[in-house]
Amino acid sequence: MNNIIRLSMVLTIVTVVAAFVLAEIYSVTKPQIELQKLAKTREALHFVLPDAQHMSAITRKVPVRDGDGVTLYEKEEIMFYEAFSDPDSQRLRGYAFKAEGSGYSSIIETMVGIDTAGVIQNIKIISQKETPGLGALAEDSDPFTGKKWSTQQFIGKTINDLKVDKDGGEIVSITGATITSRTITNSIRDELKTLLPQIAPPQDQPVEED
Repeated sequence: MNNIIRLSMVLTIVTVVAAFVLAEIYSVTKPQIELQKLAKTREALHFVLPDAQHMSAITRKVPVRDGDGVTLYEKEEIMFYEAFSDPDSQRLRGYAFKAEGSGYSSIIETMVGIDTAGVIQNIKIISQKETPGLGALAEDSDPFTGKKWSTQQFIGKTINDLKVDKDGGEIVSITGATITSRTITNSIRDELKTLLPQIAPPQDQPVEED
């Protein structure tokens, strides 16, 4: 009996120490992880709208609730970015936003840049853990030939063009990874449905003409 009690005490101590160590490691690595995410976001924003000189995040407050649905507090959430062709935010160039959806084996996050008319300028896959050699090919951005998947095929597309070929649309799916292709395409379309009604520029805001 004493041995059992002693073993239980040892296991308890080991568990407490391990939890403490993990908490300390997380407290150290969390800021670095956040910085890496921020750097990746900035890189993606520059990729989808490379001629933008300034980006301004448009946010909203969203409630954070506990398991019973009670609101604990509100946090700021980025809805989209306004992109300007000058550092003084005088000439509106377009917008950038993040779209995400559940793929075959992971959540896929995509950064999208559009002009002021809602025409896609470029997209970049910023997070995915799809099947190597299949869904993972979603990141391919080779020149689009019309025969195989490339993120470049989204350039020039509008919300009405966003449907994969398997569903009768124009977007060429990844061979053997229709679910991944559909997730990316549909998530961008769904986000545009929400965004487009919100981005009519103010009357006094100059809009850059292409």
